[in-house]
Amino acid sequence: MNSKLKDILNKKAKTLERKRKVVLLWSKVYRIIIVPLKITFRACSFILAIICAAFPPALVYLLITGVIYFLLEIINNPLKAYNNNFKKNIIPAIYKELNTSITYYPSAIQVSDIKKSGLFKPSYFNNKTHFEGDDYVVGKVNDTEFSINHIKLYNEVVDYLKTAGGCLFSILLFPIFIIRNLFADYAHDDELPLLGIVKKKEVIYDGFFIKTTLNTTFNGRIILIPKAMDKANGKEYLSVFGVKLVRSLDKTIDANYNVYSTNNFLSDQFLIENISNTLQYIFKEEQTPTLTIINNQLHLFIPRQKELFKTSVHNKIKDASFFDTYLRDIKYINDLISKIN
Repeated sequence: MNSKLKDILNKKAKTLERKRKVVLLWSKVYRIIIVPLKITFRACSFILAIICAAFPPALVYLLITGVIYFLLEIINNPLKAYNNNFKKNIIPAIYKELNTSITYYPSAIQVSDIKKSGLFKPSYFNNKTHFEGDDYVVGKVNDTEFSINHIKLYNEVVDYLKTAGGCLFSILLFPIFIIRNLFADYAHDDELPLLGIVKKKEVIYDGFFIKTTLNTTFNGRIILIPKAMDKANGKEYLSVFGVKLVRSLDKTIDANYNVYSTNNFLSDQFLIENISNTLQYIFKEEQTPTLTIINNQLHLFIPRQKELFKTSVHNKIKDASFFDTYLRDIKYINDLISKIN
């Protein structure tokens, strides 16, 4: 850490510590008062909605309760707001001093880049996958252009237990709907509440997505899939991706991966060494990644559930040393990109 950056972070530390104490106090109020009120008014809204089914005049009370609940929901969780503020104001200031060619976006995701990785086929990820992402970093390290995103890929699947429970509850409410329609002065065609399919998220990937440009003239396609995750085991890759199973003759790669490639991969020894060096560096810190190369574009999926640049209101901030963890995260990204080329 250079002296200029240290001075900046010492000033940031003092300001952030004052904010942290305020947020810590407000978080206790939020937890003890606001959260119970949210739960209470949500429950009241639900009960009043059932009552309105049999007694329409109760709609006035439902509207009042609903408005109060809506206003309570507007109040953000101070812990999340503190973390978001940290990422929005502190991390960009650090990057500004370390490398002006790098830009950090706390809540962005580049779906188009992810889809171009070549893995969204039936054999691996599929086209029905949903995306979430944050911590988008884009720029240059040693003239190597790169982008990195923390992403989650998930599918929506039916939650049969909740679906069955909702349908059962709707059946119990059915007599109330019949009675209401018998005595009401106007017709109702409302659907029974909770009657329908309830879905849940099934996470299939949580980690980094990295895209960078390789210093190579390679023209083709390479896919490195960890052996434990290779469900297709080569059966579909020739027809879907246009590649076939090959041997790389590199111990690190062959020990951990099934390698699928066009036939000119084995002749590019420089590319093989680059991939091997990159993987050896990743193995020290993270789980086994999945990798694709399309011409000179490298795409890395590195499983990592730990969020980048995450902070906690419970961590006291004394001086610039508080930011060492975040500087290590930045160094990890820079070193990883440097290893690639």
